[in-house]
Amino acid sequence: KYTGNRTDDPDMIHSIRADFTPSHVIIDRLRRLNDTVKCEINIGVDTPIPLCKDWTRVPVYHIVTRVITQVSGRLFLGQEICQTSEYIDQAVNYTTDAIDAIIAIKKIYPWLRFIFAPRLAGIRN
Repeated sequence: KYTGNRTDDPDMIHSIRADFTPSHVIIDRLRRLNDTVKCEINIGVDTPIPLCKDWTRVPVYHIVTRVITQVSGRLFLGQEICQTSEYIDQAVNYTTDAIDAIIAIKKIYPWLRFIFAPRLAGIRN
C-alpha cells in the first residue's frame, strides 16, 4: 500500500496460488520435487562453502539467503535462471529491501504513514 507496488494491478503475475488439494496429492507432488530440491541445495551450498582443512568463518546468513533463492527459483523458474548471479542478486536484494521497507513503515504511526512512508529512502529507491 505504501510502497507504490499496486496489488490491484490486473497485469500483476500471481505466482503463488492456494487451491484446495487433498494432502495425499500434495505429498506426492513434494516427493517428485525432492530430488530437484536436494540437487539445488547441494549446488547452492557447495559453491560458497568450499572444502577446507582448518576452521573457517562462514557468512551463514548470506549463504542461506542465496540457497533459499536458488531453490525457490529452481522450482518456480527453472534451472537456467535460478543459478545466474544476476537473478540471485536481484531476488535477494528485492526481498531484503522489501523487508527493510516494511520495518521502516511499521515504525511510523498508522495515521501518518500515507504522508511519510512514500518519502522514506528505502521506498523511493
